[in-house]
Amino acid sequence: MYPVTTSEQALAHLFFHFCQKDNGFNTDETGFIAGKFVELDIKMDFKNEVTIYKSYDSRVTDDKAYLEFLMQLIVPVNQLALFSVCTEICLSDGLLSSDEETMLDTVAPILKIETAQSETIKKLMIQRKAVQLSKLF
Repeated sequence: MYPVTTSEQALAHLFFHFCQKDNGFNTDETGFIAGKFVELDIKMDFKNEVTIYKSYDSRVTDDKAYLEFLMQLIVPVNQLALFSVCTEICLSDGLLSSDEETMLDTVAPILKIETAQSETIKKLMIQRKAVQLSKLF
């Protein structure tokens, strides 16, 4: 189906999918994801994985099915943490587009996260980004 076979690769491609959701990769988002690779000790060639992702991303026509496929490989233990990182990726460029919000709303039930929890996490991450940008609490 997709050239993704390991949990680490699935996690990377999940991050890329969120990154490209608002009209492609930009410097802020790719920088954030590269930082997550380092932070999470993902030992993959970032540029190579982006190339692999871009080789098939146009064939992803059903986000829900694709996200379910990735989650079967990732088998997340800390669903709220994973959801918050996905939210951070969406906000790393300073904006939460409607397409990104729709995808967050799609992945939350796959992760078995209730609507109230996902809305709280989104609000928290938006406020954290606002504090980061304005330097004010």
